[in-house]
Amino acid sequence: MTKVKKNVFEKKRYVILLALLCTLLWGSAFPGVKISYQYFGITNDKINQTMLLAGFRFSMAGIVTLIVYFIVSKRVFLPERQQMKGIVITGVVQTCMQYLFFYIGLSNITGAKGAILATTITFFSVFISHFMFHEEDQLNLRKVTGCIIGFIGILIINIKSGGNLGKFTLLGDGLMLLSTFSAALGAMISKVVAKKMNPVMLTGYQMTLGGTLLIIVGFLNGARLNSASVKGYGLLVYLALVSAIAFSIWTTLLKYNQPSKIAIFNFAIPIFGAILSVIFLGDPIVSIQNLLALFCVCMGIYVVNKV
Repeated sequence: MTKVKKNVFEKKRYVILLALLCTLLWGSAFPGVKISYQYFGITNDKINQTMLLAGFRFSMAGIVTLIVYFIVSKRVFLPERQQMKGIVITGVVQTCMQYLFFYIGLSNITGAKGAILATTITFFSVFISHFMFHEEDQLNLRKVTGCIIGFIGILIINIKSGGNLGKFTLLGDGLMLLSTFSAALGAMISKVVAKKMNPVMLTGYQMTLGGTLLIIVGFLNGARLNSASVKGYGLLVYLALVSAIAFSIWTTLLKYNQPSKIAIFNFAIPIFGAILSVIFLGDPIVSIQNLLALFCVCMGIYVVNKV
C-alpha cells in the first residue's frame, strides 16, 4: 500500500513551529495595539475610534492576503455564490465580533493581562471542537488534563501580591473573554468553510469583510481616526501583516489537523504577550511567575499533543 505523503502543515515538527510562530505574532499584537492607541490618541472611552482602528487594520490585512494569494496563484479568484455564506459568517464572527470585543476590552486592562485572558480560547476551542467535530476530535482525559495544566500557568502568571487574582471588570476582562469565545467559534467555522475553498483565500476575504464592517460602524457613529506619526502608521501596517500571516497559517493548520491539537498552542500567547508587554510597555511581571507559567504552558502543549 502506497503511503500518503504529508504536506508541511501535517508534519508534527513543522506544525509546532508554525503554530508557535502564530502565537508569537499574536502575542506581539498586545503591546502593539496598546502603543497604537497612544500614537492615534485613543483613550478608553473612545469605543468607536477603537472600532475604526481595528477596521483599518483588518481590511488592510485582508487586502494584503488576497493580493499575495492572487500573485502566487497567477490569477484572481472571486468567491463562488455557495462560498459567500461561509465567508460572511466567518468574517462577522472571527474578525468583526472578535476584534470589536478585543479592542474595547484591551483598552481597559494591561497588555500582559490581555494576553493571559486570550488563552481561554484554548478551552473554548477544545470543547467547541468536541461538539462540532465529534468523530475526529473527541474530548478525552489527556486533552482535559493538558488544558488544566495550561490553565494553572494562566493562574500563576496572573497572581498578584498577597495571592489575589485581581479585580474582574466587565468592560475589560469580560469583553476579552467574549473575544476569545468569538475567536474559538470563528476558528471552528473556518475549518468547515475551508473544506470547500483555499484557507488563505478564505482568510483574505473574511478579514476584508469583517474589517470593512468595523469601519462602517465606526464611521456611522461619528468616529474619525486622528493623524499619527510615521511610527504610528508603520505600527498599523505591522499589525495588519501580523493578522495576514498568522491567520493564513493558522487557518491552514486547522484544515489539516485536529482543532484541539492546534488550539492548545494558544497557551503560548500569554508568555509571548506578557514578555513583550514588559519590554515595550513596562508592564510589571515577576520572573519566577513567568518561569513557572512557561513550564505549565509547555507541559500542557506536550500532554495534548502526546500520542
